[in-house]
Amino acid sequence: ANIASNVCAAYQVLDFGEEDTFISILPLHHSFEATCGFLTPLCCGCKIVFSPSLKSKEILETMANHSVTLMLGVPLLYEKIVEGVQRNVRDASAFKRFIFHAGMNIGKIAKGISKAMFKSVRKAMGMEGVRYLVSGAAALAPWASSFMERLGLTVLQGYGLTETSPIVSVNRLANPDNISVGPPVPSFDVRIDNPDENGNGEIVVRGPSVMKGYYKNPKVTSEVLSSDGWLKTGDLGRLDSKGMLHITGRAKNLIVTAAGKNVYPEEVEAVVGQNPYIAEILVYGQLNEATGREEVHAIIVPNYELIDAEKPDISEREIEYCMREQVKKECAKLADYKRIKHFELREEELPKTTTRKVKRYLFAKKPVRV
Repeated sequence: ANIASNVCAAYQVLDFGEEDTFISILPLHHSFEATCGFLTPLCCGCKIVFSPSLKSKEILETMANHSVTLMLGVPLLYEKIVEGVQRNVRDASAFKRFIFHAGMNIGKIAKGISKAMFKSVRKAMGMEGVRYLVSGAAALAPWASSFMERLGLTVLQGYGLTETSPIVSVNRLANPDNISVGPPVPSFDVRIDNPDENGNGEIVVRGPSVMKGYYKNPKVTSEVLSSDGWLKTGDLGRLDSKGMLHITGRAKNLIVTAAGKNVYPEEVEAVVGQNPYIAEILVYGQLNEATGREEVHAIIVPNYELIDAEKPDISEREIEYCMREQVKKECAKLADYKRIKHFELREEELPKTTTRKVKRYLFAKKPVRV
């Protein structure tokens, strides 16, 4: 019943129809894909095409071959697609780069014009006929959503979790807002528990899509689910004056400094991670045993492809220096207490779940100073 209720809610707020072709990318055992990428399109009469892999190149080829109009994905996928476009622009002639950047600047103030200008780019990407994209499972970096919108692509961010079947909120096509995850879907109540001075607190939800409990685990169930149906999500966020939900991060990831300031790793990652020389970044809190204070640490995977292209014979020491400078540059955009104090470099891609979320728990409490 909870899944059926969520499908009905999605049907009411998302514009699907028989004329649409939906591409299914994520594993179907994940509630996000099962409900939003399979059951809802099926109930709306959409044609569903299954991607042969999670590689962005193969996904885009499949979209082009089947004239896909709707796509649901996770932030990492969209970010990889954006990086692919940026890489192609860097390799283009000086004139083409000028035209592209001019179009992107126009797109900041006139989306309709940039949509026409970048029609050929979207066609080359395999997204010529795409009406809109849905992003969920994690927060989409503002730089990625802004880039895609300036290309003439509409991105609807949403929020949910397995325990809610999964949609809690999603932006509407009529008035998308790329800095929030939209208002709650019909029949859902959302409130913020113990908000701080900025309105940020734990997101608590109630509605027919909420689970009855964890299988044969009443103790854990009672810790997150109240007798009157309110579910503690473990996520931090706030509701703005328009009723839009903004996700700040996970409660268990929160870093509290010695001065009592709250640092949200996801916010730091969004700012620093937009640097082209940084492929991936994971931010976490680490206790400094010498001072007894929790500090902001990070693990960074450099964009070796870009670095090697610019300087093929670069040394490890030069890479470390480059990354220090890039981190310093991006951290200057943050308040002092949010800035990364120490970081380590990693050559391999960060390990991820089947829905492309970084496995944070593998790196917690591992201090390395560079």
